[in-house]
This record gives sequence, C-alpha cells and structure tokens, in this order.
Amino acid sequence: MLMNFKHIFLCAMLVLTLLVVFGCTQTQTQNNAPPQTNLEVVVENPSQIPPTDATLGETQTHLIRIDNFSFNPAELTIKQGDKVIWNNTDVAQHTVTSDSGSELNSETLPKSITYEHTFNSVGTYPYHCKFHAGMKAKIIVE
Repeated sequence: MLMNFKHIFLCAMLVLTLLVVFGCTQTQTQNNAPPQTNLEVVVENPSQIPPTDATLGETQTHLIRIDNFSFNPAELTIKQGDKVIWNNTDVAQHTVTSDSGSELNSETLPKSITYEHTFNSVGTYPYHCKFHAGMKAKIIVE
C-alpha cells in the first residue's frame, strides 16, 4: 500500500510539474505577442491640424549663406511649407529682418550661428539686415 502511494504521489508530482512548465511556456509565448490596441483619435477641430507632407507634398530645407555682407542667394523661390536656414559665415554680426511685418525677425547672428524659418503662407517676403542697409534679399513662396 505504501508503494502504491509513492507511485501515485510521484506521478501526480510529474503531472503537476509538466502542467506548470507547459503553462509557463504558454504564458511566455503570449507575452511575446504584440499588444492588441484599439486606439481611436478624436479631432474636435480639424482645421487646427497643421498640414503634413502628405497634404503639402514633400517639404525641403534651403540654405542661405550670409557672407561678405550679402545674403547668398539674394532671391530664393521655395514651396509652401519649406524651411529656410540662414547661416552667418561672415566676420560681422547680422540679422534676418522682414522689410514689413514680423515674419522674419532673427536675433543678432554672430559668426557660425544660424536662424531658421518655415514658410507656411504663399507670398513674397523681402528682408534685410538691421545693421547693414545694403544687405537686402527676398524669399518667394509658391
């Protein structure tokens, strides 16, 4: 009788061990599966969503060098949504300042400092350097 009890006990322990191992393996496999999410985005005012590359087309970044007391290029035509970066490579400090309005209004740019602006509206944007009256240029946004 004692012998049967030992066999039953050992068999039960073996079955229990297999169940635990099998259960852990199943749990581990399930944890590696990607989480199931049902994400719903509600937009109350769609007009406040900024345009994306899909709506504007692919945007570009353009570089204007400030050198030898001039903006190079002095005239640049870009697409709506494009970004322009001005890089001061000159020895003097300069600004990028709109001729009218406040679209372009950089701080004073020492050598090696940049200023950037994204143009979201179609139009012509003439600008100058506050410190040097002869430094004039314009951006045309189509």
